[in-house]
Amino acid sequence: MSRLLMESLGWALLHSLWQGTLVALTLAVALVTVGRRAAHARYALACGALVLALALPVASGWKHFHGAPARVAVDTSMPRAQSLPSALGARGLEETVTQVARPAGEWRPPRRRPHGLTRTWPRTAPRAASRARC
Repeated sequence: MSRLLMESLGWALLHSLWQGTLVALTLAVALVTVGRRAAHARYALACGALVLALALPVASGWKHFHGAPARVAVDTSMPRAQSLPSALGARGLEETVTQVARPAGEWRPPRRRPHGLTRTWPRTAPRAASRARC
């Protein structure tokens, strides 16, 4: 997927939060206004709210996707950073790798936790269970 499409989907998801909230609040007000006796009207309002809750984020993503070519042109005109091999040169890259790499004989196991921290649960569980009983 292109970067613009992913960005448009992200903005559509973000806008769907407030748009869905607005649709839900409008539906709540409309349902209170209609009353309990008009079942067909309440059903039609709820169906319309579902359609709006789906259509508004799609329209937001569509608008962002088709209104973005001016922003993309600005992004591509920026200078690009050099890659690591071309910045360091072949010799500089070899020196950097050999300085960072550690020989296999220098491997150390991870540190262990102090003994007091490893066995706290078996000692505290019976006390906690006895306190919980009434």
